[in-house]
Amino acid sequence: MKTNTMSISFHFIPHDNMRIMLEEAFHLITYTDSWNWLHKYPTAKGFMKLDSKRLRYLSKRLEPLHDKNPVIFSIIMAHMEYIAKYGWENYVIRFKAN
Repeated sequence: MKTNTMSISFHFIPHDNMRIMLEEAFHLITYTDSWNWLHKYPTAKGFMKLDSKRLRYLSKRLEPLHDKNPVIFSIIMAHMEYIAKYGWENYVIRFKAN
């Protein structure tokens, strides 16, 4: 994913906790250089089953935010997957509140 991380803002997400989780996940995906991995991740697999070392690592690092809740982690990762596969601009169009 090619994007200027300085211009990334989830300000349009109305729920404070969700916005924080998405921001932290975005920065972690960037820090771990996982965008290409996520771009290739099979969409049908989902994120409930932590069957890879990278997924377990991401879940563990984000654990304080999702409180070990696999559903919340899956939702966060689905957002990140959308960004990885379709780009930031398309994500904003799709998820920005009207």
